[in-house]
Parts: sequence; C-alpha cells; structure tokens
Amino acid sequence: MTDNAANPVPNGVRAIAALFALCAIYLGIVGALMLLRPGTVAMSAGAPLLFGLELSGPYMFLLMAAVGGGVAWGLLELNNIFRHAALLIAFAGIVMLVPSVSAATVMVQPKTLAFGGLGIIVRVMVAWYWAVGPPKSMKLAASYPIENNGCATGVSTERSRRVQVERSSTGRLRRITSSPAPPLFPPPAH
Repeated sequence: MTDNAANPVPNGVRAIAALFALCAIYLGIVGALMLLRPGTVAMSAGAPLLFGLELSGPYMFLLMAAVGGGVAWGLLELNNIFRHAALLIAFAGIVMLVPSVSAATVMVQPKTLAFGGLGIIVRVMVAWYWAVGPPKSMKLAASYPIENNGCATGVSTERSRRVQVERSSTGRLRRITSSPAPPLFPPPAH
C-alpha cells in the first residue's frame, strides 16, 4: 500500500477502497459457502450487488469478489486505471438500480425504495468523487505538465491563484488574457 509520508492515500480513496473491499469480502464468503455447502445460502443473497449475475452460480460470486478486491487494492495503490474501473462500476450500479427504484415508487414499497435509493446515493457519491478529478496524489495527475489543482478542467495553480487575487481585489471576476488556456489533454510523453 502506498501509505508513506511522501504520497499519503487520501481519506476519500480509503473510504471507497474499504467499500469495495467489504463488498468483495461479502461476495467471497457467500460464494465459498455456496461451493462448500450447497443449499445453505440462497443465490438471491448476491442480488443487491450482482444484479442478475447471481444466477450464474457461485463462481460468479467468486469472480466478482476478485474484481472488487482488485479494485480496492488498486485504489489503495493510487493506480489511475482502477479509479476509472471504480467509476465505471459505480455508473453501472446506478443504471441497474433505476428500474427497481422506479418500480418501488409506482408500487408504493417504502422498504425497497429506501434501500434502492440508498444504493443509488452511495454510488453517486463514489462516482462524483472520481468524476470531479483525480486527487493530486494519483499517479496520472503527477505526470501532467501542469498541476491540475484537483479539477477536471486542468487550470494551472498559478492562474487560479491570479484569478483569486483578481476576484478578491476588485470584487468582480475579470478575465485574464495574459496567459493562454492550458490544453485539455496533455501532450504525449516521449
């Protein structure tokens, strides 16, 4: 784990990695029980996390446990590929929960609506954390030619400081034309 003084793991990354690890542990335990003692655990135990894939049997539980554990480990290592995987998994979970929440709303099922809504809220929080921009300590963020200041637009730190100074001294925001806007995509490294 990359948990040293030079490159600490942000608390948001720790929380999301813990969430993925807990889901992976749950799916791993349920999948192992299904393999070792058939019939003790129903396949529907994985329905909130697998969205229909639980019908594929215990091996799907173990496969998804391995994926969840891998994503948790990759997030703790601050690997940018796993950040994108976590974002994709969160978006897929949101899309998969929308029909059940809609049905619970129409059929007036408060328990199903509450759990489905909570699932959507948690997944949106995870997706929002990753979508606003990678933390500065992510490996990819360090390779950009400008410091992205934790923001997806890539505004340089010097320019954002000048904008803050302009805003505080005049009370209004004035456009700064002294430096060109930074590129949205960094040039490829050679």
